[in-house]
Amino acid sequence: MKEKYKLIAKKLELSKGEIQSYYLDENPKANIAEYRRKDKKICVNKKFEELPKKEKIAILYHERGHSNFYLWRLFHEVGQFFYSFSLIFIIFPTLLFLTNQLTNSLIFNIPNLIWVIFFLLGIFLFAGFVSINYLLESIADIYSVLKTKDKNLIKVIKREYDRSNKKSWWAKHILHPSPNLREKIMESFLKW
Repeated sequence: MKEKYKLIAKKLELSKGEIQSYYLDENPKANIAEYRRKDKKICVNKKFEELPKKEKIAILYHERGHSNFYLWRLFHEVGQFFYSFSLIFIIFPTLLFLTNQLTNSLIFNIPNLIWVIFFLLGIFLFAGFVSINYLLESIADIYSVLKTKDKNLIKVIKREYDRSNKKSWWAKHILHPSPNLREKIMESFLKW
């Protein structure tokens, strides 16, 4: 049975009287901050509460960037579609090809060109999935940088990536752009 953790409502003044509501998630496995589209809430963990105010503001603007991007849900769902079909187009034809090679069966005797086409289509869809994830994170990063006009978000991202945290390689490099790429994008917008 999944353990339920309480969400504690909090507020923070971002700038010039602008107040942002967010929720502290007591679950120790919670991300430092995330926009939960199901609940339409920005949730944070206990580490977030320990950050300096400027870093908190940068993170909240980043999460708000996710929630304020009206096409976020569409892009996210298209990305999930690409991911699902990339797996189908990579794994299924590969398994059938291996089965065909091992059994020399005439049942699955489909020309190798078709296997190659399906495999390449799967790779293309997976690249689309990664690109959409990078786009969504970059939009949220840009929103934060344009609102704060400082490098606090870059500092937090680099610190989180440098820590020996529990984030997997998948979460660090497939679901999010690398910190160096994010830094270059954010710095280009800071120069404007």
